[in-house]
Amino acid sequence: METNNNTWMTHGKHGNDRGDWPLSIVVFEDDPYHFRLLQHHLTAMNPNHEIMGPLTTTEAGKAFFSYHQDVDLIIADISLSDGLVFDALAYAPDDIPVIFTTAHKDYALEAFRHNSLCYLLKPISERALAKAIKRTMPLIRNARHDLGNDMPAHGTYGTQHRHDFLVKTATGERRVYAPMLRYVASENKSTYLHLIDGESFTLDLTLEELARQLDPVAFMRVNRKYIIPKEQVRGFEHLANGRIRLELYGDACPEIIVSRTHRNEVCEWLEKQ
Repeated sequence: METNNNTWMTHGKHGNDRGDWPLSIVVFEDDPYHFRLLQHHLTAMNPNHEIMGPLTTTEAGKAFFSYHQDVDLIIADISLSDGLVFDALAYAPDDIPVIFTTAHKDYALEAFRHNSLCYLLKPISERALAKAIKRTMPLIRNARHDLGNDMPAHGTYGTQHRHDFLVKTATGERRVYAPMLRYVASENKSTYLHLIDGESFTLDLTLEELARQLDPVAFMRVNRKYIIPKEQVRGFEHLANGRIRLELYGDACPEIIVSRTHRNEVCEWLEKQ
């Protein structure tokens, strides 16, 4: 008989996820209070961050990117005083990661089409912002490396591990970054990348090959069918015969069962900071 003993987990402390290096950050925000809150959080993480803004309109954003193409990170409210921020982001370089901040859930899918790895609902805590910035670091590190301005290899996704994939789409190809993964599954003898935004793509690697390439701190092959990012695990439920069922954030969670023989290994991985 299965039990209903659910264990809910939170991982991570500020530590290195706050970042030990200064970033150049532009902020789109038309609410003075929320801008001051972001400014406070960012300064608390690193007083040497260069914070530009607030840009309160899409027109101001278009003008900004006409002269500034070398920022590390964009933090953007979605609804500005003259329209949606997506109009301005069309003028930004494609490789600058975006953290969206909003009071609404309506634009999540559109946000993930604009190089977004995180979608934060207001009011935003320093912890949530620090975690979001941590997820952008592989992209920022790659961009700086391409410009000959490399940074230390800190953060969850180490540079010695693979953190992006080129996948085929109906119209061409798309780059998928490791922090965008909700889970990876072996289905019908193919490997599928299932993303946070609900999309999925096949990958020409076996689950075993992919597991060897991903950062073992951030990802784990928990059974023969699934590779799971630690950040997507909400908790687990104890089942009969010593098994556990992993619960992921979001809706329509697949049934991910971990056997008794691998349970301790998976639990120890989840507990590691």
